[in-house]
Amino acid sequence: MEKKSEKSSELERLHLEKMRLQKEADASLQRLDEQWDYLQSNIGSLLMGTVASTVKSKLPPPVQQVISSFESKDRKRISPHVSSLIDKALDFVPLFFKGIKPLAIVFALKKIKKLFLTKN
Repeated sequence: MEKKSEKSSELERLHLEKMRLQKEADASLQRLDEQWDYLQSNIGSLLMGTVASTVKSKLPPPVQQVISSFESKDRKRISPHVSSLIDKALDFVPLFFKGIKPLAIVFALKKIKKLFLTKN
């Protein structure tokens, strides 16, 4: 009789452990779903941010300084004419990104697909 109660208590403990692990797995899946939704919603801006920072890092230091000055809104060091030209050019940046975004998404998806479908 004692063995039955030991077995039942052991089974009960395993059942409780299984329920705890199932709850953890469900919570992890929920977090993963939320992160996946965020990624799908923001893939374009994430890709563009990555591409922009990569391109910026490859530029010569003087150009990086000009870009950094506009990012920090510290335009006092640049002449008003150059500042005006850059302001006008920056007005076209949203249009540029709007046109490039679909192309970047298609390119990224092709690369991801190729990554997973290539045979080693």
